[in-house]
Amino acid sequence: MKIIALTSCPVGMAHTYMAAAALKKAAVKMGHSIRVETQGSMGIKDKITPEEVAEADLFIMSADVAMIEGERFDDIHTFETTTSRVIKKSGEVINEAIASLTGEDVVNEAVASTNTEKEGEKNGKKRMDFLETLESI
Repeated sequence: MKIIALTSCPVGMAHTYMAAAALKKAAVKMGHSIRVETQGSMGIKDKITPEEVAEADLFIMSADVAMIEGERFDDIHTFETTTSRVIKKSGEVINEAIASLTGEDVVNEAVASTNTEKEGEKNGKKRMDFLETLESI
């Protein structure tokens, strides 16, 4: 599946990039291609082109604030969620987004290992290292 996504949070810093990294990691692990645009206080980064929108099967909008230039995504199936949910359950979000497109439940064995929040982890381990996340983008 060819997925495009947008992540943004009110400040446009940590959660925006953490959500982008989580989506990228999960999509690759699940065998999907993904292109992620980030938006925040610095504006639009890695802007998705009209050609990429036309070629994509699905748009995941992980936005906690209003999108900039959101009309670019009017003609593509959109699945809306929050950055917090993407950070914690990226694999599940992708499966739910695909299910919303196809109308069928999606079962992907890779989902369990793509979620960053695992049962029994302590608070300190639940958070992704912010600097490592920025380096991966």
